[in-house]
Amino acid sequence: MPGYELTLIMRTMNKPELISALKRTGEFMLQNGAVLRKIENLGTKELPLKMYRHGQTHTSGSYFLFTFDSSINLQRQLVDEIKRDVDIVRNYFVTQKPVKPIECTLDDEFLPPAYRSSVKKLMEEAKDDKRKKKKPTVWNLPNIPF
Repeated sequence: MPGYELTLIMRTMNKPELISALKRTGEFMLQNGAVLRKIENLGTKELPLKMYRHGQTHTSGSYFLFTFDSSINLQRQLVDEIKRDVDIVRNYFVTQKPVKPIECTLDDEFLPPAYRSSVKKLMEEAKDDKRKKKKPTVWNLPNIPF
């Protein structure tokens, strides 16, 4: 299952109402086979511009970030569910790319430069370049006397 991030902007509400709206969204995800990884509160902020949703004008909102794994079908169902929810002002989905594992080269980095494999490789390439560039000098001087 691919990983997703869902950013929600909720309308300004009291804490109990906000909790019930978040719980409603989270439970919908869980009931449809999603694996919730993290729910992060990004705070209540002024919106960058007025947003109109469900016949109301919103100038501030609470930002939340859901990190989850699910199928593509759930994403479509979730968008449909969010459009009908009057507490959600705006939503945005992002597909997470898998992180490549980092290879630890600390032992190699502690060696003196002359013994490192990366430095040896660079030295060999430099020698090859010098050999390729070395050409005999040809003096093409004109035969004009002074």
